[in-house]
Amino acid sequence: MKPNIFPGVLPWVRMKSFHAITGFRGTVTKLDNKKKTILLFFVLLFSLTGWSQQLSYAYDAAGNRVSRTIVVGAYHPSAEGPHDSSRFYVENIHGRELSIHVEREKPGLTIEVSSHDSLLEGTYTLSDKNDDLLTGDILSDRKTRVELEEVPPGTYTLHILVNDHSSEWELTKL
Repeated sequence: MKPNIFPGVLPWVRMKSFHAITGFRGTVTKLDNKKKTILLFFVLLFSLTGWSQQLSYAYDAAGNRVSRTIVVGAYHPSAEGPHDSSRFYVENIHGRELSIHVEREKPGLTIEVSSHDSLLEGTYTLSDKNDDLLTGDILSDRKTRVELEEVPPGTYTLHILVNDHSSEWELTKL
């Protein structure tokens, strides 16, 4: 007989609790229809969650990607979970990872460049459709906050320059 690692708790009580919590009494391959339906639902839910990112691509006639869009203000913080405080988009630019985080609490972005050092020279600019500069600054430290509270709803161009290599994004504020 195996030693009881939970003193005071009978072995059948522990096993019964395991079955009650997990719902599995046998192997995973023996799933009934209800469990298969639930499993299929969660697989589809996670797949749709991955596809629902607010990043869209536009293509020219040759099939080349010509623009990228970030939507700000598309989420309601009360509807999301507490751990989902921001969305982000990642791009490699000049051997560095560039992350753009979209904040949910208030309109804004955080631009983060991996392995930020003294050799990094970076700037960002936000301009409207007429190429009028709304805001811009130097990328400081690892994270740079871009405030969008004063920017009216509309479509803008976010241009990020890292060591003479650029990344351009279309930004839509709702």
